[in-house]
Amino acid sequence: IKDLDPFDIAITQSVPNNLVCKILKELPFDPLRRRNTVLIQDNNSLVLISRGAYEELITRAIDITPEDKIKLTNWIVSQGNKGRRVVAVTYKNLDNQIAVLESEEKDMIFAGLISFEDPLK
Repeated sequence: IKDLDPFDIAITQSVPNNLVCKILKELPFDPLRRRNTVLIQDNNSLVLISRGAYEELITRAIDITPEDKIKLTNWIVSQGNKGRRVVAVTYKNLDNQIAVLESEEKDMIFAGLISFEDPLK
């Protein structure tokens, strides 16, 4: 858990102990991109995972209907009204390791939203 931010620590602590994966590549969070992306290996599977601003990730998801977008947006607004931040998560299974992660940040599957309290510092 060394070198992880508090959000990553909370996510890591909620994952089952028997899940073992290795981060192969990472695009760190960038305020302009409003997301970060990692390529992980779990056993023999390669999975590209992005997390960040809903508005950024939803444009890369292939499985969200217009009705879903309305429901999700309303839920995000309700969380914001409670003083919470919301992070979206998308993923994509890959057949082989890629050289440039940005080239694969499309046709992603929407995994969900994470709402958390982020007190002022």
